Amino acid sequence: MPLLAAAKSPSLIDINPGLMFWTLITFVVVLVILRKYAFGPIQQMIEARRAAVTADLDAAYAYLNGLPAVRTGDIGTIGFCWGGGQSFRYATNNPNLRAVVVCYGPPPDTATMRRIQAPVLGVYGENDERIDATLPTVVAAMQSDGKTFNHEVYPGTGHGFLKPGRQGSDGPQVERAWKRILEFYRARLGK
Repeated sequence: MPLLAAAKSPSLIDINPGLMFWTLITFVVVLVILRKYAFGPIQQMIEARRAAVTADLDAAYAYLNGLPAVRTGDIGTIGFCWGGGQSFRYATNNPNLRAVVVCYGPPPDTATMRRIQAPVLGVYGENDERIDATLPTVVAAMQSDGKTFNHEVYPGTGHGFLKPGRQGSDGPQVERAWKRILEFYRARLGK
């Protein structure tokens, strides 16, 4: 029947298992190529970036520690989102930190948590599934290693709630969180 027939006709969509086969073959080939040529360099770039961030934080720590207005050794960290993750990760690299605050940041590798010497306070939004899903593992690892990890998940808030315009940033949880952070620093660093 010609495509421009006078009468309309039904049509079919061909769901061919061959398409799935070729998709799978393509995926496997791309994966092998990436593994052989790209994953190594990508992993090296990630490690180099982590090392650079740690070096920068070490320099900031040394600078602050040398200032006449800073009590020697009374230094903590705080970070938000990616910075929260870096605050937590830096605690695995600097045993001299006195207090660490993580605001909705991802945790470091649990195998490195045993190196943490400072107490850690975690501040998390209730509606932040990606980050909150890590909390049971973090709590278990920190407890297993005998580390101090206190955290609170603030109701009605989402990721980044301490930043204006984010879910929960206009509610009472922001003040509660900042009060808890400041209490934590006073207890660990003094006034």
